[in-house]
Amino acid sequence: MRKILAILIIIILAGGYFYYLNNNDNEEKTIRKKEELTKFEKIIQLNEYQDEFYSPNEVVERNNIILLYLYGGELADDEEIRELIRIQRNLLDPDLLEINPYEEQIEKVRLKVEEYKESGYKIIEIRQDVVKYEASNPKIAIIKVIQYTNSNTDNYLEYYLRQQENGTWRILAWEIVDEFSILNEF
Repeated sequence: MRKILAILIIIILAGGYFYYLNNNDNEEKTIRKKEELTKFEKIIQLNEYQDEFYSPNEVVERNNIILLYLYGGELADDEEIRELIRIQRNLLDPDLLEINPYEEQIEKVRLKVEEYKESGYKIIEIRQDVVKYEASNPKIAIIKVIQYTNSNTDNYLEYYLRQQENGTWRILAWEIVDEFSILNEF
């Protein structure tokens, strides 16, 4: 009886040990799979995680992630452009969407990406300043952004965002502005 009990305990321990190894191996595979995601897949995953933004900063941060990928020299194909523009359009105000149809936006981006590739021009980093609100209309936010490039000229932009009826924020417009510095750069 003791021999049978000892053999049974050994079998249970061996089974537990193999179960532990298999479970641990699956966790490592999951971790490895997360590490193997491309930047494009990470952007898509971000969009699946959150597509409504209740802060102007979040909207511009997400837009910056998309722009950095589009114009950073890592873009793979037209399908990635289409998908990124689809995601980016979720960040835009309805009035801006109305004057900027989807197919036209894709064509503009495609041409700009091609121009960047041919010239070797890339956006390598993007930083944004703190949000400021219009004094006369607190539903309008302004955020300054610097797009650092691999050339001697960086891009200085000012984004205007409008709060929607549901409390979310969307990009209403942007413009190129004169050079400025961001206080938290130093």
